[in-house]
Amino acid sequence: MTFQSGFPFSVRDATGGVPDRICDGNLPSSRRTVAVWYDSKCFLPAPFITITNPVTGVQSQVQRAGNAGANIIRGPGTNNWDIGIEKFFPIHESTRLQFRSELFNAVNHPSFIGPSGTFFYTYDPSIKRVGNARDVQFALKLFF
Repeated sequence: MTFQSGFPFSVRDATGGVPDRICDGNLPSSRRTVAVWYDSKCFLPAPFITITNPVTGVQSQVQRAGNAGANIIRGPGTNNWDIGIEKFFPIHESTRLQFRSELFNAVNHPSFIGPSGTFFYTYDPSIKRVGNARDVQFALKLFF
């Protein structure tokens, strides 16, 4: 069995910059869906500021870094059950047959995977990937 809380992710704006965080952003588990994992309204693009080059005196507009910290949104957790069953059948004095069955993700619980990389983007608060579905395998092994 594997039970894990979700991996933490950072939120970035459309340009990859750090946005301003105006509220928590983590939705309660009852409101989280694959389409909306966190509240993107809690993150606003950081404003542009005017800076002056001290050597040339030229002014330019740059976007300042926002106040959203790193790893502030908790991604989806893991709930996985792997089961293995085996049975030995005696055939002869020194010969036996093993039958084995293995079920990976036996209850077929979806394990959603956070965004690729380590960022959610403010324009897309969704989960796009899911882990493996149930996988069953059987095996026979002869011991002699």
